[in-house]
Amino acid sequence: MIAMREIVAIVAEYFKCEPETVIRGYGERAILQRQIAMLLCRNLGGYRNFEIALHFKQDKRVVSYSIITMKKKLRENRQFGNYNIRTITRNIFKIALRAASKDKDINQGQASIVSARLRADTQVEETS
Repeated sequence: MIAMREIVAIVAEYFKCEPETVIRGYGERAILQRQIAMLLCRNLGGYRNFEIALHFKQDKRVVSYSIITMKKKLRENRQFGNYNIRTITRNIFKIALRAASKDKDINQGQASIVSARLRADTQVEETS
């Protein structure tokens, strides 16, 4: 499982801001960053809404609404999702692979799945 703090750090790095801005920032840009981070925590990290809510210091209903809103935005604007989310996801997979090589908590099977996803993601982007 990828740690939420790592997902938040990668989202912050992508948007060139501090992780604290992703968690607690105000304004349209910070909300977008937080929604992306929450969606990735749910989809890639496998965390449940209440766990995400604790990390982001939000109510679980806010997390649920944020994830639904982000999924809707991604369906409506494929270019946004194809570039931003794919790039952030690739960075998360790279960190997971590095962790797999160093950490025994991630077993070989999980590392293979992450590696396959990264290869598939890269191939799809190259053909687009």
